Amino acid sequence: MTELLAGVLIRYLELSLLIALALLLFRGVRALPERLPLRLGSAGLSRLGRVVFLATVLSPFAAHALLALSETSAAPQPTRAELSPRAAHPPTGELRGASRITTERLLPADSEGAYLVPRGLQRWQLELVVALATMFLLSGFAVGALRTVARLRDLRALLRESVPLRRLGRVSIVVSDRTRVPFSTSVLGRAHVVLPVELLEDAAVLRVTLRHELQHYRRSDPLWAIALELFRVLFFWHPAARGWVRLLSDLQEFSCDEALVRRGVPAREYGACLLRVAEMTVK
Repeated sequence: MTELLAGVLIRYLELSLLIALALLLFRGVRALPERLPLRLGSAGLSRLGRVVFLATVLSPFAAHALLALSETSAAPQPTRAELSPRAAHPPTGELRGASRITTERLLPADSEGAYLVPRGLQRWQLELVVALATMFLLSGFAVGALRTVARLRDLRALLRESVPLRRLGRVSIVVSDRTRVPFSTSVLGRAHVVLPVELLEDAAVLRVTLRHELQHYRRSDPLWAIALELFRVLFFWHPAARGWVRLLSDLQEFSCDEALVRRGVPAREYGACLLRVAEMTVK
């Protein structure tokens, strides 16, 4: 069990390193349009960021699956004539060795199948490090999950107490006096746009704000918010993980702003809307 946990921790740390490197790479790419004629825009950068993010998170799993598939397809299959009684009924030791196939790539092993302890580290020290690291991560996962559940409970309570305004397709537009910031959310597959009650005082600001929040649904931003929340829980300690969440969230907002201005919302009117929402936030 120690060897298996150690191998999983190694892969987890490798993925953590990839996350940090990918963030640095994307930030470098994001700075390029400022020095080159290339103009991706916020929407283009948002799509590129999502691709880089998904490729980074999924690449270790894809590589492991491809490696396992290639080894399976390359392994020779014995014919019936080649099977001996010993091959048909391997000794118990060989079966124990076979049971380690799934973890041999996670932690180095010697020629006899015994897992190697890193140089300068005794086995009890390895077990202690693995136990402490596992307890740290599981504790962090538990705290993050409890916080997410608490936020979800508060969100559901807010939605229950909100006043329905209208419905556009699958999106329910509601008004609440418990929030000062408009937002879009999907809870258990139900889509909502939540508007502060103060917005009802200004029809122009209400119209622009509603278009902005509906643009989030066109971009599937509420689903990405759920994925980023899970990512935040799994890498609660990682500064680069927080950087990814902040970066992708900011690009989502900039993309919606850019889309509305491109679709004909006057810049002055949109600026007034942003200023009004900012004023409500600081009250």
